[in-house]
Amino acid sequence: AMALLAALPASATAGGLSRPNGMSARGTGMGGAFTAWADDASAVFFNPAAMDDMESQVDIGGELVVGPRSYTPLADDGTKGPTQKTTIVAPVPALGAVGRFYNDDEPSRVTFGAGLYNTFGGTVSWKKTGQSALDSTEDAVIEVDAGASVRISDRFAIGASLRLGLGLFALDATMDPFDASLSANGVGVATALAAAGLNVVGVP
Repeated sequence: AMALLAALPASATAGGLSRPNGMSARGTGMGGAFTAWADDASAVFFNPAAMDDMESQVDIGGELVVGPRSYTPLADDGTKGPTQKTTIVAPVPALGAVGRFYNDDEPSRVTFGAGLYNTFGGTVSWKKTGQSALDSTEDAVIEVDAGASVRISDRFAIGASLRLGLGLFALDATMDPFDASLSANGVGVATALAAAGLNVVGVP
């Protein structure tokens, strides 16, 4: 039934921007492998246990998303309208920090971390043509993470993080018989647990 529905003719209505974002250039470039290698403040997202094996630090970074988009609208009678084009230019910041307390110059076994990321999506807008179409869409997630790791031994640590996500959705559309403008926000909560083997100097 789903295949038949997908095969039915429908008008092109200009979708939006949905892009996964790995929070850091290295994390994005290494894909899932960064979970085992995480060595900067984004570890609070990828692998909170790995925070134990790094120095205190503050990371400020980001991406610049440049995404050309185009579509050809179709009228209800099947005739094609003029091809519509737009280019998305969106800076995507990422902030993170890792630190621990010290006692008489001895580091604590507990390391804390926090981060703020745009983990998914964005906004795209199109020139209005008067035909039925999605004129602009927003589908994005802003995430705040906080976590800690605990060193169990010289070679092993465990970690956990709490992840709070704010989902942003908005839609402006030219429709028949009337235009539509919708928006909604949502909040999600998740936790992550991790374990990591630590590097030991002089041990292969």
